[in-house]
Amino acid sequence: MTLTVQHVRLGNADDQDGVLVYDENVLVAVLARLTPKHGVLSGRWLLECGFGVKLDGDDVFVDLPTACSWIEERMTRRDP
Repeated sequence: MTLTVQHVRLGNADDQDGVLVYDENVLVAVLARLTPKHGVLSGRWLLECGFGVKLDGDDVFVDLPTACSWIEERMTRRDP
């Protein structure tokens, strides 16, 4: 599995920085960088949308590499 990211601007009230996360040209997640209005979470990355059951949730990550590692781990995990 090789994840790639594409930086984008998200069209919301804050015009947030965003990232589209792909696995082999298949979109698997959308991440948004939290703004100063989020207080102590400012600058962290929020999983806005994860596609598939394994990426369900609204997790917050300290940085982009951590978010991508979490996505990769969840996608490769074998459920019993």
